[in-house]
Amino acid sequence: MFFDAGEQLLKFMVSDWPSALRFRQVVGSMIGQVRQNGPVRIFGEMVTVLWAEGYTRAALRLEELWNKLATEQPFSLLCAYPLSKFSGGKDNDSFLAISRLYAHVHIQ
Repeated sequence: MFFDAGEQLLKFMVSDWPSALRFRQVVGSMIGQVRQNGPVRIFGEMVTVLWAEGYTRAALRLEELWNKLATEQPFSLLCAYPLSKFSGGKDNDSFLAISRLYAHVHIQ
C-alpha cells in the first residue's frame, strides 16, 4: 500500500502538533490492514516533511509516537532523512535527539 506522507499528516495533526490519539487511529489502522497480508514494512517520510516545514519539535514528537506504536503493533520502520535538510550546527542537537530514539541508526 502506498500513502502520501503529507496527506496522512493532515489526518492526525492538530494545530501543527501530532495528536497521539489520532496518530494511533490513522497509522495504527493502516498497519492493521497491511498486517493481515503478512509482515509490515514502512518507509516513513512524515518526520522529514515536518522537519522540512520547520516543525522540529513536532517531528521529534512524531518519532516518539512511532516508537510507542511499535510497542503495540509489530512492524519495521525505515526512515531516511535527507541530510541536506539539516543545517549544520543549528540542527545538530535535534538530529541527535531523533537518532537517540532508535536502536539502529545508519548514516551514509
